[in-house]
Amino acid sequence: KHVPRGTGRAMAFVGASMGCGDIVCQGLAVGRDFGPDAWDARRSRNMWVAGTFVTGPIGHCWQVALERMMPGNAGRQILAKTTCNAIWAWFLGLPIFFMTITLLNGRSVESGLTKIRSDLASTFTAGMFYWPFVNLLVFRFVVLDSRAIANSFAGVLWNIFLSYQANRDTGLAVVAQGADADVVPAGVAAPADCAQFA
Repeated sequence: KHVPRGTGRAMAFVGASMGCGDIVCQGLAVGRDFGPDAWDARRSRNMWVAGTFVTGPIGHCWQVALERMMPGNAGRQILAKTTCNAIWAWFLGLPIFFMTITLLNGRSVESGLTKIRSDLASTFTAGMFYWPFVNLLVFRFVVLDSRAIANSFAGVLWNIFLSYQANRDTGLAVVAQGADADVVPAGVAAPADCAQFA
């Protein structure tokens, strides 16, 4: 019946971290030539919008609901909540994010469903090597109202890591412009798509 405490702060932090994380990813992908002319501001804006108005509030409300269902920070509760976060990511978190970005890029719902089918498994698998460890720390040491914010900062690091790994050995993918194109580091379907796993 009311908005959970901390939702506004979570929206602000998640949106900012997703937008800034995308700028860093683009900078790492382009390299020394990155600047205002090479920056895809529309992509960063879409990431900010998705984080502020979709994944930020939804993620925070999920964390609140999860804590109400499984209160406490003992080992058993932490493992249970980490498992639930992974299930949430597979069935709701990642699909919602993929669909949001696809629609913000001016594409169709069918394109969003195609993106989910093509990228969900690989993104989820990669995230399983990072996010469960983040979740264990967050559930143990971070108070409920700040968990979405903590996850947003971890998401920036995850985004930067993916961009670095993708470009370290394989070079850069072609940068495409337009409503039907993404700026994509080689070897990654879209680095920004991995920003929110938890």
